Amino acid sequence: MDIHRCRFVPYEPHTITSLAFSHKSNNSFTPIDLRLAVGRSNGDIEIWNPRFNWFQELIIRGGKNRSIEGLVWALWEDNIPRLFSIGGSTVITEWNLSNGLPLKNYDCNSGIIWSIDISDDSNHLIVGCDNGSAVLIDISGGPGSLEHDSILQRQNSRILSIAFNKNKQVIGGCADGRIRCWSVNGINKGKLLATMKVDKSKVESTLVWSILVLPAKNYIVSGDSTGSIKFWDLTHFTLRQSFKISESDILTLTKDFTEENVFCAGIDRKIYSFDLVEVARNNQKSQSKNIQWVNSYKRLCHSNDIRSIASFQSKFSNFLVSGGVEKTIIINSIKEFNSTPFKKIPITQQLEQNLIVNSLKKFIIIWQDQTIKIWKIFSPDNYKLISKLSLSEDQNISSCSITNDGKYLAVSTLSYIRVFKLTEFKTIDNKPRLKIKKLRVLSEQLNEYSGKLIKFLNNDNNTLIVLTTDNEIYKISFNIENFENEENIDNIDDLIINPVELEISENKKLKSKYEYLLNIKNLKISKDNKYIAVSRFSGEINIISLESNESFQLTKLSVPPCDIEFTNRNTLIVIAIDHKIYEFNYLSIILSKTIIEIDNNDNNDDDDGKSNNLSLLSEWSKNNSEYLPTSFVLLENKCCGIFTNSISKDRIWFWGPDWIVFYDLSFNIRDGLVKNEKGVEKRFKGLSVLENEELLENGDKDNKNDNLENDEDIDEDMNLLELLNEKSNRKVSNSSSKAYWFSDRYNFILFADSFGEKEIAVIERDENILRKTPAFKSRNINV
Repeated sequence: MDIHRCRFVPYEPHTITSLAFSHKSNNSFTPIDLRLAVGRSNGDIEIWNPRFNWFQELIIRGGKNRSIEGLVWALWEDNIPRLFSIGGSTVITEWNLSNGLPLKNYDCNSGIIWSIDISDDSNHLIVGCDNGSAVLIDISGGPGSLEHDSILQRQNSRILSIAFNKNKQVIGGCADGRIRCWSVNGINKGKLLATMKVDKSKVESTLVWSILVLPAKNYIVSGDSTGSIKFWDLTHFTLRQSFKISESDILTLTKDFTEENVFCAGIDRKIYSFDLVEVARNNQKSQSKNIQWVNSYKRLCHSNDIRSIASFQSKFSNFLVSGGVEKTIIINSIKEFNSTPFKKIPITQQLEQNLIVNSLKKFIIIWQDQTIKIWKIFSPDNYKLISKLSLSEDQNISSCSITNDGKYLAVSTLSYIRVFKLTEFKTIDNKPRLKIKKLRVLSEQLNEYSGKLIKFLNNDNNTLIVLTTDNEIYKISFNIENFENEENIDNIDDLIINPVELEISENKKLKSKYEYLLNIKNLKISKDNKYIAVSRFSGEINIISLESNESFQLTKLSVPPCDIEFTNRNTLIVIAIDHKIYEFNYLSIILSKTIIEIDNNDNNDDDDGKSNNLSLLSEWSKNNSEYLPTSFVLLENKCCGIFTNSISKDRIWFWGPDWIVFYDLSFNIRDGLVKNEKGVEKRFKGLSVLENEELLENGDKDNKNDNLENDEDIDEDMNLLELLNEKSNRKVSNSSSKAYWFSDRYNFILFADSFGEKEIAVIERDENILRKTPAFKSRNINV
């Protein structure tokens, strides 16, 4: 088995600009619908679930010259979540999380919006604008309802940060070195109540980048461009304490549930912790308590500017999440900020892949924003960028697909589909290039069916499967050769395109308020083009017959599936978010139309009933799904993909951001292993949410299982920016008796797939070589 290890693909994630948790901190259990919204500089918004050690559930695609500069959540009646964003314009956008499109774009009819916050009762938004206006917006009407309420008393400076004090006041940090307080209800509604001045900069006006209100402790906290943190009295608007902690700007602030712990961060890359403590008085006659803020700890977790931090705390969860120019999410513990190791989510831990390969032409294709790049591999040490395609439209690309013969490329966004013909040629100086011609007429005909995912059928250039934003699946047939010579097309009506909407069964039962969990996450086509398998984050997996247009529910997992894939054994392999692997005889359901449900929580003691439900599982799955190696089950990072190759129909490959593994389904691996009842629970400790938090009331005991010894590594370490196809001295033998092989020698895997009959491509992107702006270097400061 030859492995191509590619490190030249220039994937560049975007800066994290904003973070927001969907729920406020509490002293009870963690809400089942707790989510983290992550805004990026290219306009994308990601939704992350902190359960199962954090995984990405949704990506809302942005566009050219868009950036997310602020995010807030509102909880409407019955705790229905609503997400709002701002970004370099006068518009506030409320998002439809089900389809990833704007539900409402509301123009506040004032200046460009710099800051946003939401009232405690989730009935009003407040935005601060560059013309000095603070605009109050009523959102109490429900999803899609944004109505003008009032404009607070005008002043002349940009409002860089803004925050509600419960539902009665608004505090704004301005670009003239002042903090202003307005009333938003009562007889003084809209009036400016107080103004506070921060320290002046010797060079320019001080910018008050961040404002935090602590109503329970009666404080306002500010962070500014002088590197100072100031604590103000919320009643009398007077300065109580001031700390000069940095030579650079403080950009962001957050707090814990008790409001006795404040965190701040900014350009100097450090996160600072402030604690409210009781300090002994020198005057022993005084019986009153002296409560003061102290700078208790600082921590260097980032390699560059920190743009945003957010916090959530409950009975068993305490997250301090930060992000910025480093482009990755970092999670700390609030309670044990100074002692617990932080978690860093890999940049390659993605919900949707933005890379495909073509084994026949040896193409590697990556897309990002509006750009597509195509490389060709000529030999082990020779690869060339043969084409770069930049689309003129503003929307970010959501999906690409290439035909098996490498002649046609389809590109999709949420509003259009483009189809291109690819022709290889050489320039005058003998350099390889790829000519790209857009099939304009075909593209126009396909626009009606544009969506979030497109795929050509296997070895079929004339059939395209399209998944729309409304979770509709279309099978679109055409003769692509008819569209190549557009100048000879006389009548478009003569070019027949036959769209067929595929029927798909759907279970509407959903405990969560997030309807997007019913969206289709994975769509795979069987090797013989007869069936489609789709999975949803709700746990449902369906099989659709492309011949009869019938659909059947194959199973419903109790946890989300990571990925699915048809195998060469005429089965469907499924890996769940908890690393459980199942193999289904999907052809049986076509005959019996059986619906089964799997309980992944290992809490069902009714073995007889459960075994009856699992009748569609293959023999391998029945013998091994509950007995996977502990070294695999306890992996921290999620599976990102599955693939097979022709070397063995029984060998199935799985890969994650920093690992790759195969299982040989012709062997059992359960011999000598103990059922891993507590293995999954162990993985969730620390910086994640436990599925059954109440179990901690009675304590938690780890269950140690034997690890299955790993096979030898397939290949040696390769040099940076090198494609290696050398034959290793330690190959994986086709006749190997190993049922399981695992390697964690890979780092930051973007993509892995079969790259030929006996070849595999593993494409990596080391975050250490990403383009970076120079980091701030500070002199020593006493804090």
